[in-house]
Amino acid sequence: MSTATTDADAELAKLAAAAEADVIHEEKKAPAKAAPKAKPKALLDLNSIVPVTKPRRPDDSFTMLFYGPPKVGKTLLGGSAADVPELGPVLLLALEDGSSVLAEHYPDMDVAVLEDYPTAAKVIRALVSGDTQYRTVIVDTFYELMCLNKEDITKGVRQLSQPEWGVVADNAINTIKAMHRSPVNFIITAHSGRVKDDESGKVMTSPIFLGQKAGPEILKTVDVIAYYGIGKTESGESVRVLQITSDGKRDGGDRFGKLDDMIPYPTMQEIYSQLTAKPSQDSE
Repeated sequence: MSTATTDADAELAKLAAAAEADVIHEEKKAPAKAAPKAKPKALLDLNSIVPVTKPRRPDDSFTMLFYGPPKVGKTLLGGSAADVPELGPVLLLALEDGSSVLAEHYPDMDVAVLEDYPTAAKVIRALVSGDTQYRTVIVDTFYELMCLNKEDITKGVRQLSQPEWGVVADNAINTIKAMHRSPVNFIITAHSGRVKDDESGKVMTSPIFLGQKAGPEILKTVDVIAYYGIGKTESGESVRVLQITSDGKRDGGDRFGKLDDMIPYPTMQEIYSQLTAKPSQDSE
């Protein structure tokens, strides 16, 4: 073998050894560091814009509308809220001055007689704020509250103009919505009458309000709509019955979905017990 060949082989051997050393060196190097993660973007707290709460429950607050013929006992039914510790203290806003029906059963109930609209509006604003001592307020009747508004505009000497009818309706709707948003319970009474639906032509027994605009909006807003009247048992006995579910003849409804369709001999204790009852295992 020639000296040149031996030198070439030796050089190749050195190159191979060097290459192998480089590979081993690379393997021993620490792995490259991952790029730092971007910091998560700070989320906007919506509470800085609007209070964020949990779903409203019946024991938080409610709005109920009891309607029916005169002298059937709507005011007394509302007044029975005084028998429910969780609903007290109770205040009656007497617009028809029907407080005498409560004198025998609830002689210590507070009553505010409202005789003019500015005073009524001021009292209601204070109540819906939740800053008074009252937990439940009975408005008897809402129709008369609207009448006070009408009289305040016309001073009792002329008819309402068309725009003024709109003002009365808007005030009524805004009042009901304020009651619905309030932390206070509101029980509202109304007389019943036969009302014809302009679209379907169907005639139903419904709560009566002043004018035609306010009624549909009020019924959409309140939690419970119930007809209070006289029913018959199977034996023919006359009993007072609170009808919750609409039967196509009378308006009714329960947003909470917890009340019986019919409640004979109703009291606010029975109504409140049904509203706040926990679901049974069978219904879960």
